[in-house]
Amino acid sequence: MSENIFEAVRKSAQYVATNADYVQVNVEAIKSFALENYENVLKSNESPITFPIHFKDNAEEINFRCTLDLLNFGSGFRHPLHKHCKRGAFKVICGGVMAMHIGSGNITAHFMKTVSLSDVSEFFRIPLIEETKLNDVMSVPKLGPLKPLIQFITQALNETGETLYTYGYPDFASFVNDTLSTENSANHLVNRLVKLFPAFNDSAQYKNRTVHILKKAQLLAADLYRNFKSRNLYTFPDANQFTVFSDNVLPAVLRKYGILRIKESLTKAIDKGDALPRGDQEVELRLCAVHAAELILDEFRKNGKEVTSTELDFFLWSVGKEKGFREVERHSTLDTYYY
Repeated sequence: MSENIFEAVRKSAQYVATNADYVQVNVEAIKSFALENYENVLKSNESPITFPIHFKDNAEEINFRCTLDLLNFGSGFRHPLHKHCKRGAFKVICGGVMAMHIGSGNITAHFMKTVSLSDVSEFFRIPLIEETKLNDVMSVPKLGPLKPLIQFITQALNETGETLYTYGYPDFASFVNDTLSTENSANHLVNRLVKLFPAFNDSAQYKNRTVHILKKAQLLAADLYRNFKSRNLYTFPDANQFTVFSDNVLPAVLRKYGILRIKESLTKAIDKGDALPRGDQEVELRLCAVHAAELILDEFRKNGKEVTSTELDFFLWSVGKEKGFREVERHSTLDTYYY
């Protein structure tokens, strides 16, 4: 039996919330939220996301969806993406993964480990070069502000493809199915994703302790469960054990609800759009959001109401797109491929 990775995330969240310097969880606001939003959470229940793509078999679709979760990051580049690509991070990533699938016929380990910076720029329609005007008639090319994102996407694909290849897996589907042949649980799959692939090992050092967040690894397992359970595949018995998938949206939404209280200096930096480096501040924002979500779920249970983390996550994520919430500035961290 694999170590319970979901409990490791919960313990990490509790530890960070207890020792945080920049973020506090407002318990009274949690009680109010739980009283007012139970029905709203249930109404927002998520349906599987579909794409305008024909998959010839389950393996092709698994490869596509796993790659989509692998690359589910870039939130720190939200503003330059809207400026240069007219789309946010998730839409850019979806479009790029669809283009890779259509262009390659199937996203394999070989394809991932050999893709180049220029390939990624073309597939994802992210400009690598931009023209800078010198005067009315002359301009010169220079590297654009989105090059670091292109580099992260390329790195994630290359190292993941290389790892799959090294372990003898031709693609994600063969890795997933082999992993689950020994233990059919989301916990086992997430554990192995984290141990084998750097791009899924969403952990950090916080006050001399390793803490785990694991947004993408959990999301991959949850997506397989949600999209394939009706086909009697990936029917994980522990699918109710995930935590929320914490990125930069959940902290902003919980801040708007008054559930997260953020130190004034950090609030000012976020509202100005200053990028936060990887480290204590962004770890506190993400893991205090996880801990707050756990307290919300506890409050629902006290009131005799059962809600899963994935249901709560989707509600909060959906609310983040609504007027009044979308305008709340989200923190941005550029030097990460975890969210």
